[in-house]
Amino acid sequence: MSCPWIVTAFYSLLTSGCWLLLSQIAVAQESSQISPARGYCYLEPYQLRFECLVRMKEALSILGENDTGNLSGSAQTRLKDKTRSLAADWLELKFDGVSVSAKPTNVSIVKGVPGRTEPIGAGDNIVTADSMIGLIWEIPLPNASENIEIKWNGFSQGLPSVPITMIAGTQIEDFTLTSTSPKHLWKNSGGLRLRQPLAEVPPLPPPLKFMLPLGSILWLIVGFFVFKKKRHQGRKVPGRAFTTWASLLLGAAVLWRVLAFEVTAPWTIHQVVTTNEAGRVLTALLRNTYRAFDQHEESAIYDVLARSINGELLQKIYLQTSNALTLDGQDGTRVVITELYVEIDGVKPSMSGAGFQADGSWTALGTVGHWGHMHNRVNRYTAKITVEPVGGEWKMTEIQVMDERRL
Repeated sequence: MSCPWIVTAFYSLLTSGCWLLLSQIAVAQESSQISPARGYCYLEPYQLRFECLVRMKEALSILGENDTGNLSGSAQTRLKDKTRSLAADWLELKFDGVSVSAKPTNVSIVKGVPGRTEPIGAGDNIVTADSMIGLIWEIPLPNASENIEIKWNGFSQGLPSVPITMIAGTQIEDFTLTSTSPKHLWKNSGGLRLRQPLAEVPPLPPPLKFMLPLGSILWLIVGFFVFKKKRHQGRKVPGRAFTTWASLLLGAAVLWRVLAFEVTAPWTIHQVVTTNEAGRVLTALLRNTYRAFDQHEESAIYDVLARSINGELLQKIYLQTSNALTLDGQDGTRVVITELYVEIDGVKPSMSGAGFQADGSWTALGTVGHWGHMHNRVNRYTAKITVEPVGGEWKMTEIQVMDERRL
């Protein structure tokens, strides 16, 4: 059995490896220039995420703190709170000339240097010489922003410049902001489209329908009983039976469209889909499930999820998928799924009979940039999935995960 996701995963890892190598070379060059800070601006489908890493030595000076060589857990908390307050006006953004509010959404303390960072556990004592303060801004991204202006106001004597890398899909742009040139205008030069449309879910198989001529049926029933009653009374006239039946049939023909209703054949309501049909339905539903997490707002995520998932399963899938796509210990940064492969092993009718239950597996490949390096995520699931008609559309109503692996 061919596994195209393996080839894609290998290519993705190779690409990110090259990206990481180049970023490390840039880090080495940057270190030789003794840059005290480094910024990264990521354009994602529904948000702009700006990250800035400030070397702890300079951060302590900016915050008016003494460098004692080590930071206890309580000192880390104090520094993060103080940084969040001080950095409230460091970043200004304009989308197509319109100013947007930009406040830090997260402040962290990390080990290492830009491009090679490690998270620090809560309460751990750290060495200031080997750590940085990291700030994150997350701003909802309007649709089709062709020009984004970035302005940095957080300059000081210890922070005279901030080199920044702008990452928007395949477009990567490096620039440096200084106190004398604090602005940069990014332009969408390549017709960048970050958002992928939702997959089209195949429609329900159409049940067989036919016209029910109620007027004709009532005419035949009444006529039959009248004819039977007359025969019972013994009124036998030659040719009367032929004339009566001819009258009944002629009347039924005349009344064929009177009180006629379209009726669905009950034996075709619970049609069983084929394995190929189930594969197309599930691929679209699962793809749209992951597309929901491209959204920035929780309410928007739920709205898109509700197109593919029904009932109590909705909240369960939200929590499970959100956890699976969030980087461990990385400030809630979420992976964006770029590739999805679905394999169906078997299909049978669901317990209700109105849908189907599929045995199969799927592999989700995703990437996300964070603190200057690329993270890859490959998750593979084996599960039993129940899909049923809800409101005239296919939706997943139950998922029983048999195996989950992170590759």
